[in-house]
Amino acid sequence: MLSEIILVRHGEADHMIKNLTGGWSNVHLTPKGRIQAQKTAKFLYSTLAADFITLYSSDLARALETSNIINSDLDKTLKIIKELRELSNGDAKNLTQKEAKEIYISPTEPLLDWIPYPNGESWRMLYNRISQFMEEVNLKDEARIIIVSHGNAICAIIHWWLKLDFEKINHISYDIDPCSVSRLRINNWGDKTISYLNQTLHLRNSY
Repeated sequence: MLSEIILVRHGEADHMIKNLTGGWSNVHLTPKGRIQAQKTAKFLYSTLAADFITLYSSDLARALETSNIINSDLDKTLKIIKELRELSNGDAKNLTQKEAKEIYISPTEPLLDWIPYPNGESWRMLYNRISQFMEEVNLKDEARIIIVSHGNAICAIIHWWLKLDFEKINHISYDIDPCSVSRLRINNWGDKTISYLNQTLHLRNSY
C-alpha cells in the first residue's frame, strides 16, 4: 500500500512557447525544460530516501524525456504508463491554438462531463482513468513511488489521494508548474496529507 507519492510535472515543452495545444500532442521539451528536469533530478537525488524504488511516467514525449533525465541521477525502475497521460484533447491533438479554437466545444453542464474537443476526454473520464491506475498501484508491494505526469493528471492524482467528493472536484484545482514537485504522504497519525504542493524552489536561478 502506498504511503508516499512524489509528483513531478514535466518540464517546459514546445506547446507552451509555440502556441500549440497540449493534451495528447506529442511535443518535446524545450532547452529550458531540459534544464528544469536536470535541476529537478538533483533536487530529488539530494532529498529522497533510498527506498523510493519505482519511477512511473506518462508515455507522452515531454513527460518521458523529463523522466529519463531525472532517472539518469536516480537510477530507479522506470515504468512507462499510458494511463498517466494528460487530459485527451481528441481532434485538437497537434493543432495550433488557432486551429483548435475552430473545433472547440463550449462548456456544458455538468462540467465534469464536458468534453472540450471532439473525441477528447471529460474531467470525469480523466479522473476514472487515473484513479483506476492508482488503485492498481496501491495494491502492489510499493510504499513509496515517484510519478512524472501532467498538470491535470497530477490534480486528479491529488484528488484520488485525498478521496475528495467527486461531484465537487470541478471547483477544486491546484497550480502545477513545469517541473514542480509535490509530496503526498501518510503522516504519523495515519492521515493522508499534502506535505508540499507545486514546490519550485529548486528551479531558481537555473536558466
